[in-house]
Amino acid sequence: MRDITASELFVAVKELKRLIEGKRLNNFYDLSGKAFRLDFEEASVYIRLGKTINLTKFKEDAGQASEFATGIRRHIKGARLESIKQKGMDRLVLLKFSKGIERYWLVLEMFAKGNAVLVDSERKIVQVFERREFKDRSLVPGNRYMLPKASSFNLAKSDIAEIEEKLKEACQQDDKLIRAVSFINIGPVYLDELIRSSGLDPNMPAKDALPNLASLSEKLVGFKQILESPEPRAYKSGDQIVDYSIMPLAKYSSLDSVLFNSVNDLLDFVFAKERAEIKGEEKKQKLEELEKSIQKQKELAREYASKASAYREIANKIFQNMQVLNQ
Repeated sequence: MRDITASELFVAVKELKRLIEGKRLNNFYDLSGKAFRLDFEEASVYIRLGKTINLTKFKEDAGQASEFATGIRRHIKGARLESIKQKGMDRLVLLKFSKGIERYWLVLEMFAKGNAVLVDSERKIVQVFERREFKDRSLVPGNRYMLPKASSFNLAKSDIAEIEEKLKEACQQDDKLIRAVSFINIGPVYLDELIRSSGLDPNMPAKDALPNLASLSEKLVGFKQILESPEPRAYKSGDQIVDYSIMPLAKYSSLDSVLFNSVNDLLDFVFAKERAEIKGEEKKQKLEELEKSIQKQKELAREYASKASAYREIANKIFQNMQVLNQ
């Protein structure tokens, strides 16, 4: 399944605020495939870096705790979640925990390859899922945590005048329209839909769109209403989930759609099958490893049986010639 967009993350986090803020963290699990589960009082949250963060009813076996999970538990197991928020319209989620006088932030970088970082009140990295070095920051325990460079434009907090002005600036460049306006960080699927619904071609030269930007500005303002009152749905072809969205998409009008009451319910539905398949693959891999081990044991057993047979023949020869040997 594709990566989560900033818009879907915006709605999912807004729903989670209402559901888990103030709850105590009972446990933290490191699952396979860059995935984690946070078990709060009366609620569990599934996280897959870059893909989703959602309330979940599905609890897979986590197996033996990893070094990362053990470190996270040591610091925030039993802590209370003070707040969960998205940074602007970026794919960055911050969960603030309090444990006595201590404060920790679990930062979920939901872009690119994704990462999870636990930061203390002095902004020092306590735990990091994957150590990484960038030109402007270093994700290594003990280093000061630096937030990734933020997007300069936040649609959720912009009015129509600001939107139109930014669009005019962006469309001065020699590029396709959809690339020129990609600074509007709502996700390619929604940007494409809004451009087309405003009567423009996403692949047209950006400069050619300058006389008709008012319509696109109005569509973007309308999208702010979607962020406040989404219409979550999954698109299916037969039993296969093709895509999902927080609004109707014309490109999928020929497909069946399943409607949901919340984006969290939608994401849990979309990723439940994938999670079950991952566990199925893990079981298959373990069975294959077990089968290899059994085959190896069988080969050793045959080898030992062959040696035992040879040793019996030697022993019989010795016994048969004992008188000669004694002489």
